[in-house]
Amino acid sequence: MVPRLTDIPAPGPVPVALSVLAASGALAWLVATGQMELVSLPSIEIALMLLFVAWAGVVRPLRASRRQQQR
Repeated sequence: MVPRLTDIPAPGPVPVALSVLAASGALAWLVATGQMELVSLPSIEIALMLLFVAWAGVVRPLRASRRQQQR
């Protein structure tokens, strides 16, 4: 039986945050070594993607857990 997507647990905020930090470091390294320009469409797309992943995977779950604790 193939599991449904809703059956697979989502990773916690810590692994997501570590992944975002690693990807941000990789992007910074590419910019620092001159392999990618800071103001270019690919780097802007990557930065926006990292911001979205950080919001969806770290900030939103932490806000939800705080709301549950306050109730």
